[in-house]
This record gives sequence, structure tokens and C-alpha cells, in this order.
Amino acid sequence: MQLTYRGVSYDYTPPQVNSVNSDLVGRYRGIDIRFRRPSKSPVQQPTLDLKYRGVPYCTDDAEQVRNWELKREQAADRRQGSRLSRLYHEVIGH
Repeated sequence: MQLTYRGVSYDYTPPQVNSVNSDLVGRYRGIDIRFRRPSKSPVQQPTLDLKYRGVPYCTDDAEQVRNWELKREQAADRRQGSRLSRLYHEVIGH
């Protein structure tokens, strides 16, 4: 499949997923729906160390989640420190 993004053309071939019909049947807006599941588990993509505008990042989801959690905790600590500092100055009266 030929795609274009911001004027750059590239070929994209979506991965083929072989599926097997399951015994589950559902109903959506009056239409019967038969569910399918993949015949085998998808292969996990390899971890890549990439760089965007000079900033390195990793495609490993677990690593990204750890980094996001760490940044979130650090931001919460800064907010709490700022609140405590303001409260201290209000109580002391300086």
C-alpha cells in the first residue's frame, strides 16, 4: 500500500493476522456478530533505541512506562514541596 505523510511517500504492508472463529456470538444493534481470535500469538517487536531531534528514546513499552511514572512522581514531589514552602511562609509570616 502506497502512503504519503507530509509529502514523503512510502510503502506500507500491514501484517497479516490469521484468525480462527471462536464459539462466542454477540449481538450489536440487532446484528449477530461472530468473534474471532488470532490463531497464534503475535510476535513481540524488538526493542529499538531511537533518537528524535537529538533526544534518545526506547521503543520498549516497559521502559517508557517506568520513565513516565518517574517523571510523574518527580512532578508530584515538586508540587508538594512548593505547597509546603508556601504554607511555611504563610505560617511564619515572612
